[in-house]
This record gives sequence, C-alpha cells and structure tokens, in this order.
Amino acid sequence: MEWRKVTKILLVTVAVVLILYDFIPFLNPERGDTISEVIMYYALRLFTLPFVFGTLCGHFFWPWDGHHPKPWVLLPATALLIALDVVTHVCAIQVLLVAQTYPIIWFVPGVPFGHFFWPQQREDKL
Repeated sequence: MEWRKVTKILLVTVAVVLILYDFIPFLNPERGDTISEVIMYYALRLFTLPFVFGTLCGHFFWPWDGHHPKPWVLLPATALLIALDVVTHVCAIQVLLVAQTYPIIWFVPGVPFGHFFWPQQREDKL
C-alpha cells in the first residue's frame, strides 16, 4: 500500500473521530468543553498556541516551490514564545496580557513564519 493512501485514511479517520467526539461535549449542558472552546480558552492565555496554528497554516496552505525549508528555526522560536508566555504570566506584563485578548495577533505572524521557514514542497503529480 502506498503511503499517500495510508496518510489519507489516517487524516479522514482522525477528522471523523474528532467530529464525533465533539458532539458528546456539545450535547452536554455544561459549557466550555468542546474542542473549539478548549482551544479558544488556551489561545486566550498562551501566545504559543495561536502562533503554532498559524505556522501550521503557513506550512500546509502556502507552498513555496524551489525554497529549502529551515525547520531548525522553529524550535528556538517556539521556545522563545513559551518563555514569553511564562514571563508574561509571572511578571504580569500588562501590554502582553492585553495582546492575549486577541489571539489573531499571534496567529497572523505564524502564517508567514510557517511559509518562509517550513514551506510545503509542492509536487506536480498531486
């Protein structure tokens, strides 16, 4: 079996399981426990989460032919954001805490970051 088919089956299976699972907390009268609500809860508290989602979007949906990825940049950038998260909460830096109110502020720079440092290598045969 070719790996492309295995990957496709895996992605479809994971998506279906997550969608089916999400209905269980959705039907529960308690609020704040669906996948999207949990993601938003943490996105409003951590810079790293929306930045990582932006990086994944730049990687998956903005391919760049002829460019060599530099994934080694991802680790120090993520470590820096995690450190910024910790410092912001420990020191209660007000400017950065306000920036957490709008996760899009951290998501948007993640998209070009994923595009320039971890681009998808497009193949014509897809």
